[in-house]
Amino acid sequence: NGCINVNKALTFDGSKPVVTYPKTNSGIRSVIIAQSLTKLIKSYVNTLDHDILFADAQGNYRTKSGYANWYNTIMSKIFKTTNKQFRKKDNRIAPYTFRHNFCTLLYYNGVSLKEAQRQMGHSSYNLVLSVYSHLDAEKENTKSKMDAICL
Repeated sequence: NGCINVNKALTFDGSKPVVTYPKTNSGIRSVIIAQSLTKLIKSYVNTLDHDILFADAQGNYRTKSGYANWYNTIMSKIFKTTNKQFRKKDNRIAPYTFRHNFCTLLYYNGVSLKEAQRQMGHSSYNLVLSVYSHLDAEKENTKSKMDAICL
């Protein structure tokens, strides 16, 4: 239906994966996904013989180090397609960066602060507001506007 339902969170006890509930009730949500991604996700899900979206080779949740290795593999592929070298020591792009980018894309596409808060799963809009207000400041270009007023 063009949504991914989020109703669990994965944390780690040491390296062992533990399925929990999201930190707040706001974390339980339906995230709207682009229609173009729906086909890709459905075709991927149809290849799975278990219900864990990003499982290890045995169909289990990955360990903490397993996720780190998997993420580094993904980042290596991204860097390879951009003809840049990815170095594990130089891991400038953390997984959280993708959440920030998602929030930024919501802003640039005119999604309201309240809807962005819901999509991100935040209990208050303060985190979304910090991203949106930073982008608003860039977009405002107050200095140029003041220069234009004073001319």
